[in-house]
Amino acid sequence: MRSIGTIVAVFFIGATALVWMVLDKALTSVWAIAGWINPAWIGQRFTMTTAIALAVAVVAGVMTWRHKTTNELSREVVVELKKVSWPTYPEARAATIVVIVFSFILAAILGAFDWIFSMASDGLFRAALPI
Repeated sequence: MRSIGTIVAVFFIGATALVWMVLDKALTSVWAIAGWINPAWIGQRFTMTTAIALAVAVVAGVMTWRHKTTNELSREVVVELKKVSWPTYPEARAATIVVIVFSFILAAILGAFDWIFSMASDGLFRAALPI
């Protein structure tokens, strides 16, 4: 089993990568809207906005990881998640099937009510506004 520090570090690395990807897309869009040139630095895909997004994401990730409160909270979350009694595969599959079946049943009920009310409102409008 991995140590708590390793799990927290992997989480922060993943979060930093996610922030990098989202920020890269956002900056690329802003650059395109503004009409600014976005030169390729390393190959076609690593552009200036990619480098800026990477720098911002790494700084934000390191600062967040080194922040005492955030790091302690992350460690506490890992400790609490280790205490959780996770469902087995058959239990999760059965619960998923129940949710899907009830979703279809409720969709049918709501569809029936919608059809009934639309017929009633059509009848009311035809009676009130003769064409």
